[in-house]
Amino acid sequence: MEQIQVPFEKIDVDPPDGHLVVSVVKAFLDQYPVRSVPITEISQSSGVPGPVVKRVLFALLALTHLKAFFRPRHRECDRIVGWPQQSVRAVRELASEGQYWCVDCGGPIDGAEDIEIEILFRKPGTDGN
Repeated sequence: MEQIQVPFEKIDVDPPDGHLVVSVVKAFLDQYPVRSVPITEISQSSGVPGPVVKRVLFALLALTHLKAFFRPRHRECDRIVGWPQQSVRAVRELASEGQYWCVDCGGPIDGAEDIEIEILFRKPGTDGN
């Protein structure tokens, strides 16, 4: 990531905390360029609460310094049931078409209402898998 200017005051983040989160995210992506950014790990490394880390990540997404992918999880058991997609709409469509099933609990996935969608933040230029 190049030098990043985030309007921390506009997203209700204390600038020192915001800059710290950005530097921890940058260091993480420098070390692991194809992994998704783990909110809990960034929070623990920076000492900044998870909800604040999320606001910074969404700001980085809006400024195109991060890319988002959307991973389907079975609402009943929280297990991953499919590959990350580039949009929430794609996940919902696949769920509605019966493309997901849970091999862990065997519970039914009859449509989008049975899916929880997890957002994955990644470095731009990486795929969602």
